[in-house]
Order: sequence, then C-alpha cells, then structure tokens
Amino acid sequence: MSIGISVQELIDRYADCLWKRGAHRTSALIYLAEIADIKKGHFSNVVSDDFDLIVSSLKGQGNKHSTINRKIYAFTKLLRKAQEDDLIPNVPVYKRLNEDVRPVRYFSPDEERIFFKALRAHDPLYADLSIFLVDTGMSLGEAINLRWESVSETHLIVVESSIGLSRRLPITSRCIDVLSNYRFKDRGPFGDIDQANFRISWNRAKRDTDFSHDPAIVPTILRHTCACRLVLSGFNLKLVQSWLGNKDYKSMMRYEGLLEFVSFEACTQALEKYASAT
Repeated sequence: MSIGISVQELIDRYADCLWKRGAHRTSALIYLAEIADIKKGHFSNVVSDDFDLIVSSLKGQGNKHSTINRKIYAFTKLLRKAQEDDLIPNVPVYKRLNEDVRPVRYFSPDEERIFFKALRAHDPLYADLSIFLVDTGMSLGEAINLRWESVSETHLIVVESSIGLSRRLPITSRCIDVLSNYRFKDRGPFGDIDQANFRISWNRAKRDTDFSHDPAIVPTILRHTCACRLVLSGFNLKLVQSWLGNKDYKSMMRYEGLLEFVSFEACTQALEKYASAT
C-alpha cells in the first residue's frame, strides 16, 4: 500500500521543471518550504481543509492576504503537476483571499534622490540598478536576466518569462547613461548582481535615512514608482499594464486610487486638435 507523498518530495521532483532559475523560482521555493513546514508528513490527497489549515497558519505568522495568495498559488501549481502524474486524484479549488487595496507606496523625486544617494554610498552598482528599475518598471529578476543582444541605443526588449510578458521599451536618457557604465560586462549589465547583497545594501541605506521605519521601502517600490509616475502622468491602466508586462489586470487595481488625481486636460487638448481639423 502506498504511503503517499510529501510536499518536500514534490518540490524535489518538480521544482526544476516548473520554475526556471531566477528570482521567481527562489521566491516560489521559499513559499513552498514554508508550506512544507505546515503540511508535514505524507498524503495521498489534498482537500479544502488542507488549504484552510495552511491559510490559518500563514495568517498567524502575520502574512498579508496578497502574500498568502501568492504562496498558495505556488502550492497549487505544484499540486497540479502531481495530479497530472496521478500522484494525487485532484486539486481542490482555492478561493483567493480579498487583498487589501491600500494606497500604493512610491518614491517622490525628493525621496528618490535622498535614498539613491545613501544607496550609492554603499555600492554605485546598486544605485544604478535602482535608477534603471525606476525608469523601466522592470522587475529585479528581469533586469538581472537582461542581455546585451536585447539592448539597442534607444530600446530594450524584455523577454517573456514566468515573471512577466515580453515587451519592447524605449529607454530614458538616465537608463542610457547607466547602461553605458557597464558595457564592459560580457552578458548583460546586471547579470552578476547578487540579490541577497543588493538587499543588504538596500537595508543599510534605509538605516542611513529617514526611511528606516517605513516597511514599504523595499526594492519593489522601484517598480511601483515607475507605474505610479505613468498613471499620474495621465496614462491609462491598460497601457501601464502593458509597460510593466503584468499578465493579470487585477494587479493594476492597486493603482486605481491615483486616477482621481489625473487631469483630463490632455483629453480636451486631443479633442480640440481634432475639432480644429474639421
């Protein structure tokens, strides 16, 4: 009689085929290790009560609803692969938790200048990387995987991955300056960046500034800052979604609160332009 299989055994068996090496894989494996610590032992089936147990434990550890949803998503992806191989009979439906729609945190120009100055004091490479992320909206993993063959004098191509969709982005003059500093590197400008060291320097820069007690000042604020600046400049959420390469429009809901600050003057100017041509 089969004794079933454990979460850790599923990770060992399927991690390489489900997640490519990179930041996304690292995060997924961390999430799954937490779940393996909650759902211990062997099993031959997974039921809704198992999800309830995991969710309850993660809430007890202080996880936000959005974080729990990401962790359960990684787990269900693993379970579906196990179901394909007939290791378990089915995967129950997970009802996503309602995610908090709080105002998204982003850098003002003054905050950016202060923080990047502190970060540059620890490592100029990490400051340049942060400038690049703010002006492109790319994720850290996408920037690390960027190769020179995808970069021209005016544009760069982000290849599709589990992180995001492919897109061709024009680059700002700041990005051009940053990229020129690293042309000596063979594969790409940021390919040798160690994410752990980047985060260490980031946290040191936080301690050196007035941001030390702000929990929202984490590297993902760079991507949020890019998105918020585009929304505040009058660009609609669908366009910003395409710029970011986000696969799910729901991820754009966090920026809806900024729309009330958008001026409709550009709309009037466009209509005036067409009216004058008639």
